[in-house]
Amino acid sequence: MSRILIAGGTGLLGSEVARLAIARGDEVYALSSREMDITEPDTVRNTLHEIDPEVVINCASYTAVDQAESEPERCFQINADGAKNLATACKPDCYFLHISTDFVFDGTLGSAYSVESSPNPLSIYGKSKLEGEQKVRQREGSTAIVRTAWLFGLGGPNFVSKILLAAHEKGSVQVVNDQKGSPTFTSDLAHCLLTFGQKRMTGLWHVTNSGEATWYDLTREAVRIAGIDAKVTPTTTDSFPRPAPRPADSRLSESRLESLGLNLPDWRDGLSRYLGGGFADSLQQESLRWFEIHLSRPVNRTAAQILIQNLKNIPGVVRASLPSDSRETTELLLAGIDDTASKDSNSFSVTDFVLSLQQAELPDGLPVATRMVSRAPAPISLPDSIDP
Repeated sequence: MSRILIAGGTGLLGSEVARLAIARGDEVYALSSREMDITEPDTVRNTLHEIDPEVVINCASYTAVDQAESEPERCFQINADGAKNLATACKPDCYFLHISTDFVFDGTLGSAYSVESSPNPLSIYGKSKLEGEQKVRQREGSTAIVRTAWLFGLGGPNFVSKILLAAHEKGSVQVVNDQKGSPTFTSDLAHCLLTFGQKRMTGLWHVTNSGEATWYDLTREAVRIAGIDAKVTPTTTDSFPRPAPRPADSRLSESRLESLGLNLPDWRDGLSRYLGGGFADSLQQESLRWFEIHLSRPVNRTAAQILIQNLKNIPGVVRASLPSDSRETTELLLAGIDDTASKDSNSFSVTDFVLSLQQAELPDGLPVATRMVSRAPAPISLPDSIDP
């Protein structure tokens, strides 16, 4: 058992790392940016001093790729300076694992990038993540940097959940077919990251599911697995001009992982497991816009945070039946889900997030019963297309 601190621990990847770590018996502190602002050195130093973790995993990141072009200072503050603050605050005997991205490459190599390949980021986001890597490398002590790409999974909105909802609601979607990469299931990645922590693996690594795809390929496979009757049409990046340039081919080579027997399954396998939890059935039923959760006992802070991330993916209204002695749990749920939520302790609205219905898997054997309730569908406003 290890004491693990996860910065960005309530996000798409961080919440999955937290869930798996708790399930195996680790003592986990999954901290949101509100609980630990990594851009504040004193806050980071004090937090790490109080918790005294044996492992720190930095999943915190500014990931609004297009928005970063207009606010580069904030992007670098989080992705570069924030990473340095965490690395510096770790004790020498603490293992530090930093998450980076395929966007450090320009996509012109013509083959998958290895860890020996020279970075050349095109966007502010990519440049900030590369600078974060460089700052982390200066740390003394066991340190690893893991580049990954094209994440999908439980715990937050992602390209797959967005594009499937659009396909279901509209019956057709256009998706770019001239950007190639390495789709990655957060559950597979999280397992690998925890193995890194156990083995204290150091250096630079590329960790993605095996195989390659374009966004069009990924969408077609997701639509097929989900059983959605929708037309998927390929298009070009030029058809969707965006503020930030994207690498045309950012595939990452996992050859180092393969040599150690740690390579991840094919991305199609991961996608099948991600979409296998009732996702397709829920999309097929127009009237299902309410979701009920019944907790038989209060949950701790980390469990509540993970539950929040599951609930954030559900449009419509969520009603929770909570035990009478769960005031703290109720307050956590209400505060974390929606600032405009009703303060009624038995119900709260979740209207601003994309559908990603799966059976919630929560730590500590938490008894959670979930069931769908048929109601008139809530209106959902969707864009004409979704660009990754």
